[in-house]
Amino acid sequence: MTRNNASYWYGFEAIGTVRQLVNAQSQVTDSYAFDAWGNELTSPQSQVSNPFRYVGKHGYYLDTESALMLLGVRYYQAGLGRFMTIDPLKITNNWYVYTSNRPTVLIDPNGKITIIPTICATACACAGLGLVAIVGGCMAGCHDARAENFWGCVGQCIIDTANDMFMQGNIPPGYATCLVGCGLCLIKNIRPIRPIVITIFCFLWAEYVCHYLVITNGGPWWCRFPYGPAWMECVRIHTIVCMYHYGVR
Repeated sequence: MTRNNASYWYGFEAIGTVRQLVNAQSQVTDSYAFDAWGNELTSPQSQVSNPFRYVGKHGYYLDTESALMLLGVRYYQAGLGRFMTIDPLKITNNWYVYTSNRPTVLIDPNGKITIIPTICATACACAGLGLVAIVGGCMAGCHDARAENFWGCVGQCIIDTANDMFMQGNIPPGYATCLVGCGLCLIKNIRPIRPIVITIFCFLWAEYVCHYLVITNGGPWWCRFPYGPAWMECVRIHTIVCMYHYGVR
């Protein structure tokens, strides 16, 4: 962040709480300490204004006048360990509870759905391992088959596998969960490439949905237009709807 033409960098702990601010000379200008619920144990004497402290990495915004933290759509009171307004989704029995009373492992950046930060890393690692397994399997198969054009064989194998998974809808449920989880985490956390990630995610989702709408079930009326194949039109429309939903125009 930048304050008074000076740049500072955050030092986060695992759950996303800011522990230090470091200046351009790599000097620690501010240090923070909080209990599990977000109550400050030490307050820096620096004049550097920083509203992102407790779980600041995930957007927890401190209102210094009220001492409340804005978490998406609701304000949170660290002293009480509770939200100040009811849960708009009303999923649990206690509509004011924060992270199901598990603040050391859970966070709630939008004020509606509790998430585990490590889920993102786990989901993307799972998706990456699946890709490695596909490539490795293709290489092993082409090696055993003694293919004359080894890399050509590997490339064709990967294409055929991708076609079977995404075009024909034969994605193992576990791997589909990894892909969706990783995609959603990237959409949420990687802002500079967010539109690109959303577009790719929406296109893959649209392909998967349209396989069942058009190829399997014949397709609803909005997938049957006279100016193009039903499947392509279905993919186009569902991709646009998905991108619009995530705020990409």
